[in-house]
Amino acid sequence: MIYILRSADGTIVGVGERDDWLPIGGQTVEVCEGTLAEYSERFALSADRTTICAGSGESAQVTVRAVASPPLESVEVRVNGQVQTVPLDGGVGMLTVQADAPGAVIVEPADPTRFCRAGRGTVVINVLEPLEEGGEASV
Repeated sequence: MIYILRSADGTIVGVGERDDWLPIGGQTVEVCEGTLAEYSERFALSADRTTICAGSGESAQVTVRAVASPPLESVEVRVNGQVQTVPLDGGVGMLTVQADAPGAVIVEPADPTRFCRAGRGTVVINVLEPLEEGGEASV
């Protein structure tokens, strides 16, 4: 059994296997069957690389895994705040991440009331400055 701490707006704030939450300011605790490991697999992101070069055409392939009953045909993720829909096949989809400017690209669930951003629910791709001739990429 697991316990989910939610903020007043329903956003998942924390998940644990013990009922030791002390809700404040409208927070609530929800009880769910299953283990923490099972719950963490409901929504998981992974990337084939965590660093790409800006404006180079390099990309990172982000695997999006969303488990629900009934199965989802797609899931929405936020990429630096912009919502994108990822089609799913058997609960798994792919998202290509590219960037024209250096910085961080953050991918997370668009609906934090349904899927938790913690743990494997968020992935960050570091985007480096373009390579200079004879030089190395930099942040």
